[in-house]
Amino acid sequence: MNFKKSTLAALAVVALGTVSTQASAYTWSSDTGTSSSFAGVTNINFESAPSGAVSNYAEGIATFNLGAIFNTSTSSITAQPAGATGNFWSVGTSGGQAGPGTVALSTAVKYYGFLWGSSDSYNTVTFSVFDGTKTNDVSLTGLAVPSGTGNQSVSRYLNFFAGSGETITGVSFASSQNAFETDNHAYSVTAVPEVETYAMMLAGLGLMGTIVRRRKAKQA
Repeated sequence: MNFKKSTLAALAVVALGTVSTQASAYTWSSDTGTSSSFAGVTNINFESAPSGAVSNYAEGIATFNLGAIFNTSTSSITAQPAGATGNFWSVGTSGGQAGPGTVALSTAVKYYGFLWGSSDSYNTVTFSVFDGTKTNDVSLTGLAVPSGTGNQSVSRYLNFFAGSGETITGVSFASSQNAFETDNHAYSVTAVPEVETYAMMLAGLGLMGTIVRRRKAKQA
């Protein structure tokens, strides 16, 4: 019995601890996902934001500045992200959506996600990550988005995770042309499991189940 308990405990530690020592990382939701797939996050869909240029628009601990809120696509200026409905936030060079658009966080978070619409190579998102000593910038361009760039029929949801001992203190969105369109932002002050964590947890649970079944078979 003691052997079984210690073995199960060790497996649980392996399953739950695989990601805890990693540095910041990101994943993409499925190509049909348009909002955060994690439970317990705070969602922001901009439905309460007034149309036009953004100035100190706050929801929860997040305050948005610059860029502009649109409700529909506007030719040669912005395109509503595929799968999005209602208001969305856009950063560009015309139409009153000057950037970089920034998200100031009054409380540091462990997770930040958003729907990235019609990604372009000239779109750049930068996460400010504090490691306990200094702040490091982690940037991604539209070239990182799966399914190519410049396609207005394609949106992908980006999930960004702070690593062990890290927090996300702010996010900025820049575009040297029209436009960087986003919607359905989400954040969590506490950590949410990454995809790899889920996989390891399931693997660990499966292994624990196998051990239990084998011990029962031997006892029988």
